[in-house]
Amino acid sequence: MRLLEFSDSDYEIHNRTKLDQILVELCHQIIKGKQHDPIKYGMVAACVLDPKNRTVFGINEAAENNKRRHAERVAMDRYVEQHGEIPKGSIIITTLSPCNEYNTHMADERYGESCTDIINNSMVRKVYCGYQDPSQDNEHNEYTLEQTSNSDVKELCKKFADTFLDNAHKNLSENTAAGITKAFNNLGDPVFANLQRVALLAMQGRQSEAAGRLQTVIKDADPAVQKKITDAVNNIKPVTINGRVADSSTLDKSKQHNDWIINTFIPWVQSLLGQQGVAEGKQTVTEYRDRMYQYLKSVVPTWPDYIVKDWLYANYAKGETYNKEKGWSFANVGKDIPMILKDMGLSVDTRWQLVPNVKFTMDMWGPKTLKRLQARAGGNAKSADPAVHIPARDAERHATQAALAKQQGGVRKEPVILMKTADGYELLEGWHRTIQHFAMYPDGYIGPAYIAVAGTVQENFHDGKNPERKGLAKRVGVNTKASVSSLRNTAKHSSGEKQRMAHWLANMKAGRAKK
Repeated sequence: MRLLEFSDSDYEIHNRTKLDQILVELCHQIIKGKQHDPIKYGMVAACVLDPKNRTVFGINEAAENNKRRHAERVAMDRYVEQHGEIPKGSIIITTLSPCNEYNTHMADERYGESCTDIINNSMVRKVYCGYQDPSQDNEHNEYTLEQTSNSDVKELCKKFADTFLDNAHKNLSENTAAGITKAFNNLGDPVFANLQRVALLAMQGRQSEAAGRLQTVIKDADPAVQKKITDAVNNIKPVTINGRVADSSTLDKSKQHNDWIINTFIPWVQSLLGQQGVAEGKQTVTEYRDRMYQYLKSVVPTWPDYIVKDWLYANYAKGETYNKEKGWSFANVGKDIPMILKDMGLSVDTRWQLVPNVKFTMDMWGPKTLKRLQARAGGNAKSADPAVHIPARDAERHATQAALAKQQGGVRKEPVILMKTADGYELLEGWHRTIQHFAMYPDGYIGPAYIAVAGTVQENFHDGKNPERKGLAKRVGVNTKASVSSLRNTAKHSSGEKQRMAHWLANMKAGRAKK
């Protein structure tokens, strides 16, 4: 039997505060649907929330032959279209409990089988509703059904249900509409829904409206927090399609932008506001970072987790929603990351290989990496080349890497991240450990690396099994065992590659001597 496919956890409902926030958002979706097309859209909305925190919404809508597609069916069909089969552990959130009637007028107007049958035949085993239909029994549902315990949310969802439960042909009367408005007011100004509206307004270039609505959410926050959130909203760039700024209906249909709002922007603001206390705030930040990581992972699904976390996430996310210096907005990261990778000679489909025994020598590097390594030789606080940037906390990070290398026997066990190009290898991640390794082993060493191949370069990795050439120092005639003063003298009376190598070795040894 199907029941044997599931464990107890598949039936358990958690995080009801978050589920109530989604219910409020579903109520907003109903109103927006009615404002957009009162004939097409009905008075029930539903959402699929999967274990990866992906949400897909659906509203009761008109179908062929005067029938209606119920909200649960719409949301589940949309999920399958966007992500494939709904996985175990997912939950359906709906403003009204799933239908299961057969011989009623409502069933005659419904497109297809009951929502209970649809859910029973899926991998979903839990449903959270705003209001439980008293006219329906639950004799044949195979899932946990729970109604919200938040009285205000329940009252709001009931107001929508009351427009058609008593009379399937009843129109939305002024009294009912007033009741819905009152119910919304009883909820106060929902933070979740307000923040979603703020982001949508900003994405339409309506910054002044976004700022006004944002103030209702952050007015009691610390001034520094208010400024940080306000700056982030002001820096959300308008979304353009074919040269024109997208309107609200277009953005509502955009999975990419809605995912960012619900899974990234709103949790980020909530974590800053500390709405759920210090402990829950930390949990929110962790969940937010996990969601950002998962989002980046969805952009490069075939990349190793190590690469996504240690390089892509660390350099192009880090919890920011906007980075003026780097010139990108996280609202567009799904589009920006592929372009950034393309400029580097990589792509979302780039293949990576873990090579445990790369032979690291100074002659392996491409021109960009070689320049940076020579300028930062030995971990000096000041770059030998003014054009080479020295990152923050550089000395501290060098000291940490030197200590870790010593603890691990001289060479760190964690792989650095490299890209092989026609001009040599470029170092993407692992600068501090690489500099410290060369300070200890100026003539080269063997260590692990993840390596990607740029463009059409052949996969012939620089491993330590069969070193093909002598190190650069030996080829240009520089004695690696010479003293710092002797190396500086060699550099003074040399030119070209020999001069650069002598300078580099002198800097490496001078930096190592200071430790």
